[in-house]
Amino acid sequence: MYLKSTRFNMKKRQRRLNPIRIAFLVLLIAGGVYINQVVVPTIPPPFLPTPTITRAPESFITDAEKYISEGKLFQAVASYESAISANPTNAANYVSLARQQIYLGLYDEAIDNLGKSLLVNENNPMAYALRGWALGFKGDYLEAISALRRSIELSPNNAVAYAYLAEVYGLQYEANPLIAGVIDEAINNAAKARDLDPNSLETNRARGYIQWLIGNYTDAVQFYTAAIAINPYISDLHIALGDVYST
Repeated sequence: MYLKSTRFNMKKRQRRLNPIRIAFLVLLIAGGVYINQVVVPTIPPPFLPTPTITRAPESFITDAEKYISEGKLFQAVASYESAISANPTNAANYVSLARQQIYLGLYDEAIDNLGKSLLVNENNPMAYALRGWALGFKGDYLEAISALRRSIELSPNNAVAYAYLAEVYGLQYEANPLIAGVIDEAINNAAKARDLDPNSLETNRARGYIQWLIGNYTDAVQFYTAAIAINPYISDLHIALGDVYST
């Protein structure tokens, strides 16, 4: 009679499947599939540059106008330059930039930007007006007068162009009082600016300058003071008023 020994039985005992382990493996596999199919595609590849947020050009213009209202003209210039970088096809931004540059005495930069404005829009009357004004400050009177007359041709009722033209004739007269008829042109164009828009900064500025040239200092003070009241942050208006008082 032989006894079977469970200790030496060569037949393997079958293991019972663990349901918890099976469930864990199923979840692990499902998680791997989810990560591979859903999560991984949303992860950007390494070492790629992070995209920067692009500002709208209008936001730079808003900043520039705020700086102008605070008298921060250099910051306004920088904001207009940023607006142009964001949208180089907007002719008005070149004009706005050039105006502030003229106020700051940056005539060459202003002329350059006005040239760019005219490349975008060759019939922009304000670009011609400001170009003529800047050229006048540089002593290029013939080119200045030509640009301003082109501005008036494009926009006959633009008081600003007549005011700038009056100033250019005044500058020419100041440089050489012997040129016949120049002071009369200055007086007549200042009067035309007055007729079109008597309360604008440009009109009051031009009239103040011409009245100073012809020795009417009381009226010159009145007009310069009115111009400064409109924009107290233009330094050469204060200098001009000081010149009147010191005459």
